[in-house]
Amino acid sequence: MRSIPMSFEQVAEWAGVDPVTVASARLCEKPRIVVSGRLASGKDTVAAEIMRILGFPDAVRVSIASPLRDEVNVVLGMVRGSEPSKAVARIADYGKLSVDSATQVRFLADRALVEDPGVTSYARTVAMRALLQHWGTDVRIAGDPFYWTRRAVLNAFSLMALDSAIFVTDARFVGDIDMMHAAGFCSIRLETSFVVRAERLFDRDGIHMDAESDGHDSETALDAYDAFDLSADNSGSLSDTVSGLLWRMSQQPAFR
Repeated sequence: MRSIPMSFEQVAEWAGVDPVTVASARLCEKPRIVVSGRLASGKDTVAAEIMRILGFPDAVRVSIASPLRDEVNVVLGMVRGSEPSKAVARIADYGKLSVDSATQVRFLADRALVEDPGVTSYARTVAMRALLQHWGTDVRIAGDPFYWTRRAVLNAFSLMALDSAIFVTDARFVGDIDMMHAAGFCSIRLETSFVVRAERLFDRDGIHMDAESDGHDSETALDAYDAFDLSADNSGSLSDTVSGLLWRMSQQPAFR
């Protein structure tokens, strides 16, 4: 069940949305969906196809992880070409971290930079995923469980005020889904077999499924969540998955 029942206005207030934007966002009738699933389960592909078929190929993707990637790029800049002690001090100051925590972040950043000195947070490598997961969860969410969600909700309300169709494909925690649902998003869970996900990951990024990354809290936190509006097995064809989801959406008054 949902852990944080909130109304449209309550979630807007929680995120710090101004009243004028809330009033405009309330009038938005364009579709908005939030899709969850484990690594390489096909979230982006399914969401974009749903929006295309609904007649909104220009739907805006709101990413909970965009601010995360921005911050990790700052961290990479602090580590790149710096002496270890100076990098640790700068990271500690930037993230308000202990020396031990900042040292762990520097270690992970170093590992990503060894693979590619010019790497950015958008690289799809095992080392970068580990750094993103650590900074996003063990650093930021450890200090504020809704650190990233609040930013995404604020962005979503701004787009709703512009009457935009919106989709989110990187909701990883219960609070992400709860808050997006309160903002009027249809929540969808994709279940995809490990074998299929591993094949897709290798085809897409040329890397093998990493057990440590796949077992991280950011991948498993929604495995037992039972309050999604819709769910689908996406181990087969895209057309079967999307057509099934669209049919079930059409049967729910709230999402017609």
